[in-house]
Amino acid sequence: DFESDYIIYTNSDIALLPHFYLFVNEKINEGKDAFVINRRTISKFHNIKSLNSAYSEVGIIHPGFDCFIFKKELFKDLILERICIGAKYVGLSLYLNLSIKASCFKEYDGEHVTFHIGNDRIWRDVKFNQFEKYNETEFNKIKLQLETEHPNIDSIINFALRYWKTPKQLPKWKVRLINLFSLNEGSS
Repeated sequence: DFESDYIIYTNSDIALLPHFYLFVNEKINEGKDAFVINRRTISKFHNIKSLNSAYSEVGIIHPGFDCFIFKKELFKDLILERICIGAKYVGLSLYLNLSIKASCFKEYDGEHVTFHIGNDRIWRDVKFNQFEKYNETEFNKIKLQLETEHPNIDSIINFALRYWKTPKQLPKWKVRLINLFSLNEGSS
């Protein structure tokens, strides 16, 4: 047990802007008991030595979920099975849980509060397939249990995944922009 009222879970490759905690505090004071902040993807050419430049780059929105803030008391109610952190489906599992269990849940998908340098999409590497398959099985268990609380869970999933279109469905200019951010060459 600890003294804090809220838990912040952020993927380890996500950077916080200097005003991150002010933003979080503002949303808590507005009455949010759980929310997700979607990161922005900035140029792959930044590194730890160019953080001031990185902070000033707005970048592009990213559809994934990698920063969650929620009341500590919600944690005991989360259904997470044995999901593995660091692999696909963990963010969606948290998103589903919090959107169902929280009384005032919100997704912030355009704010400039967190970022990721480049868009390397390392989770797509075939060497991680076993973790993805494992988490998919765990996610399906989670989904089945959450359906008892929210019979129309597919509507939440569809909303959560609304930005995950295949590149063929995206406009060509957006595909080129995403590809520009895709490789992390040149950063350290």
